[in-house]
Amino acid sequence: MVDLRAGTPGTLGLIVVIDIGGVPMFEPLLLTTFDTNGEIQLSADVDSSVSGIDFTIMGYAQARAGRGPLLDAIPFQVTIQ
Repeated sequence: MVDLRAGTPGTLGLIVVIDIGGVPMFEPLLLTTFDTNGEIQLSADVDSSVSGIDFTIMGYAQARAGRGPLLDAIPFQVTIQ
């Protein structure tokens, strides 16, 4: 499960894959609005055939006023076991 927190309720949040195995990309996984707690969550089942693959996920949030550039979060690495 991936959590994106501390967003402004009702503004947009985006979770993307920014690399797989060191190959840069920008593959959106979820675009939705932050809930009343300022959070969005993504969970997924992954097939065992991709075991050992590393990828990096990044979260983005719309600015509080709903205008201007997206705010980004710290990227984190995921390894499928």
